Amino acid sequence: DAYVEVNKMSAEKKKTVHWFYSAAYLARCINETCVFLDHPFLLSISDAMDFLDQALKLEPAFNNAYLLKGMIVELDSDLKEDAEAYYSIALEQMYGKRYASYPYYVVGRYYEKVKKDRDKATELYPRSLNLNNFEYRAIYKLAMLEKKKEKYTSALERFKMICNILSDKEAENYLQPREYEY
Repeated sequence: DAYVEVNKMSAEKKKTVHWFYSAAYLARCINETCVFLDHPFLLSISDAMDFLDQALKLEPAFNNAYLLKGMIVELDSDLKEDAEAYYSIALEQMYGKRYASYPYYVVGRYYEKVKKDRDKATELYPRSLNLNNFEYRAIYKLAMLEKKKEKYTSALERFKMICNILSDKEAENYLQPREYEY
């Protein structure tokens, strides 16, 4: 529904960086659901990438576009190796910025899952935490990697950190649906 509504917007509103980014983001969400359900993509990967290229033409320093490009091509089994180039550019542009916490987690997950490079992932997850020590997803990934290395005390402490972070959010009625999974 959101993708349909975005496309119904006037032509003038469609000429903005945020429209292009939103359309690409919604395409990623829809196609991610298709991957989860083992269905073919509903929306073209190349169209989503074109939206982001248009956003970058309007605002060349829009570094979230590179992160999203990586996330989009990572969905496609034929293109997922290309995600590394987009992630590299995104992290270069975001280096040292507090909002780069989630991108460091995303790229760490890419190296862990796609590249099977646990060492690189183990390098990136702490960078995420250094920028935001409440990034529970990075804490979870580090806990799981430590568990695999049979470092149970360290893994357990990290799981406790997640419980503390999320219980505070729950007490403030601020817990998001995805956070319930943790």
